Amino acid sequence: MTLDLNERQLRSALENVPVAMLAHDDTGRIRYLSQELLRATGYRADQIKTFADWVALVLDDPADVEKVMASHHAGFAAEPGPLHRDWEFSVRIADGSIRRWLVRAFSIGRDDAGHAVNVSMGLDVTSERATLDALALSESKLRQALRVGETGNFERDSLRRVTEYSDELMALHGLPEAQRREAYDQWYGRVYPCDKDRVVAYSEDLDHPDALLAIEYRITRVSDGAVRSIAERREIRRDAKGRAVGCIGIQRDVTEARAAEQALRESEARLRLTLEIGKVGTFDWNLASGELIFDERVRDVWGIEPEKPLTIADFYRGLHPDDIARIEAEIARSHDPGGDGGYDAEYRVVNGRDGLTRHVSARGRTLFEGGRPMRMIGVVLDVSTLRDAASVLERDRAELERLVEARTRELAEAQTRLAHAQRMEALGQLAAGIAHDFNNVLQAIEAAADLIERKPDVQNLPRYLRMAREATRRGSAISRRLLSFSQRADLETERVETARLIDEVAGILRRTLGLGVSIEIDCAPDCPAVLADRRQLETSLLNLAANARDAMDGSGVLTLRAGPDTPTTAEASRYRAHLKPGDYVRFEIADTGCGMNADVRARAAEPFFSTKPRGQGAGLGLSMARGFADQSGGGLRIDSEPGKGASVALWLPVAPPAAAEAPKEASVGRGQLLLVDDDPLVRELVGEQLRCAGFSVTVCGEGRTAIERLDSGLAVDLLLTDFSMPEMNGVTLAREARKRRPRLPVVVLTGYVSDAADAAGDADFELLRKPIDSAALIGRVVAMIGGK
Repeated sequence: MTLDLNERQLRSALENVPVAMLAHDDTGRIRYLSQELLRATGYRADQIKTFADWVALVLDDPADVEKVMASHHAGFAAEPGPLHRDWEFSVRIADGSIRRWLVRAFSIGRDDAGHAVNVSMGLDVTSERATLDALALSESKLRQALRVGETGNFERDSLRRVTEYSDELMALHGLPEAQRREAYDQWYGRVYPCDKDRVVAYSEDLDHPDALLAIEYRITRVSDGAVRSIAERREIRRDAKGRAVGCIGIQRDVTEARAAEQALRESEARLRLTLEIGKVGTFDWNLASGELIFDERVRDVWGIEPEKPLTIADFYRGLHPDDIARIEAEIARSHDPGGDGGYDAEYRVVNGRDGLTRHVSARGRTLFEGGRPMRMIGVVLDVSTLRDAASVLERDRAELERLVEARTRELAEAQTRLAHAQRMEALGQLAAGIAHDFNNVLQAIEAAADLIERKPDVQNLPRYLRMAREATRRGSAISRRLLSFSQRADLETERVETARLIDEVAGILRRTLGLGVSIEIDCAPDCPAVLADRRQLETSLLNLAANARDAMDGSGVLTLRAGPDTPTTAEASRYRAHLKPGDYVRFEIADTGCGMNADVRARAAEPFFSTKPRGQGAGLGLSMARGFADQSGGGLRIDSEPGKGASVALWLPVAPPAAAEAPKEASVGRGQLLLVDDDPLVRELVGEQLRCAGFSVTVCGEGRTAIERLDSGLAVDLLLTDFSMPEMNGVTLAREARKRRPRLPVVVLTGYVSDAADAAGDADFELLRKPIDSAALIGRVVAMIGGK
């Protein structure tokens, strides 16, 4: 082989071909390595001195090594030409991973020194091979699924007016092999007469814009004359001009399913008629999900709206307080796998609509799976009339007078509950009641700002700034607590170390509850962490502790404990908590106070319910704690008896294992930002924060001005806008900006909870809540610009 002065040009060309290539001579010495080969394999050129080195590096299979070496040895004695084409090997690259390569080899003759030279070229086909393997597997699974589902496929040609069936459909229709491709008229002839007009219209009307893609009809099977119900789905095939030329689809025999459905409908109709005649209601409790289903009659007994979703808490909420403990025990007995699962109870229900008490007889059964209770179903009968009649017959006139007095008292209680419902309407006015706390926050910020302005010395400046920031955090916590009570706030869940939190809360309590209250802690250092909103959890524990102090009249022992728990152990404990499956930490605050009777205990967690004198308690502490626990996926229960103190347990889910955190680096901004906010003070301060971080910032006071700046050609890397602005809100501005700059990153700042729903329509909008920490805001902006 003669190499002339064009060799350099040839090498340059080869280096620009995206194919791994090497050349070696009959001594084994490597004559050429392409940069693409080194890049694709990760090996260095000094690792590949000879062809044997290369083969040893990349091939593990001895058979492949022998095959390659034999081919190349034979090539040295052959005329120029191919040694092999498209051999596929598993190739080991430098990082240890295995790739699939398609390899070709050529003999290109001898050089000026008489050495025979072979060239090998490789192409990485790993992705293509994986795609083909996945496609083959998918096709295999599809064929298997069709067989298992007793489903077959067909193809119709509307131009030739013929249908071709798969083997499964040949058996379903009972067709002979000669009829695998049958004419439309043959198909129509087998359709049940009552369904024929629908089938013909369905088949012939492919070009209609509203052409059906599914139909169900009956056929007479050719092989035995049996009538079968067919469920068909299809996809219309069109030519290059969009005209329908046929369809492909699947068919399934649903004869038995339809017969079963008809039998079920008839059985349900008989059952409904029986229940209606007997005035019997039904219930169905899914123990795994917690969902409880009451039919119309049972809802009427409880006084519950027809569409309201229910849980077992709604059931207990309607029971007469004196019957709760007994019914809990009866339900627990029916859930015991060692028993027969039967449930038979009679109890009283206080109707939530009219406040009247009804006597109910209920029977049911618990269904088990693997020894665990999973479902409880049964019937409910209102026996109030029977019980009242029996009572009237057994009582004398004095007893009748007592019954009238009891009914009068029940009416008064109903009126009290109505007044309580009216007080609930005052929930929207709580903002006025929280003004005192907000004024304290504003006073702290005002004082800090005044001191910074009047005494701007370096020594005190960090302390004043720290005080101002702490005040803003307190204000944010106040608003979150208020929203949490109304269950409209999003919880900011995080991993909370339980032992550390207990120590911190205990420290606060020792400083605030007074010298007469002794604080005891029972929490292991390795107690699992919980997944919760830290501030809401702290607030709940502090509120519960304040209630405990008041119950002890400022003197006694308050025990603060926490430990791991499960739904099973919780159910078996004195609290009898109804928790979903999972791992929990149980927080418990116990006191040595006066305790509660059954009536007070049953209502203790109701909003605005309080046993304290008017003006000394709003009755929200326990209600807020229960709302927080429910919203966090846990629960809250109270255990107390008169004279024996009280203990409140709060369950929260255990947090997943903590991931190792990478060291955080300070965010440094680069880029042009467009800041829009109608509040001049916020606009000025946030803009200055962003400029201090290194951004160039253009500010606007309204959305229309911002749009005009964009239309004028302003270069912008990110739009940062307030949500609530007159004329054009932040989401509307963001959408208008996206019409002009489709790839423009957008951050919407909001102080309202409901904005999340408004912004949810565009997954590319980043929604951040005010107030937001400067570092968090700048870090988010840097990340969005960087990922643009």
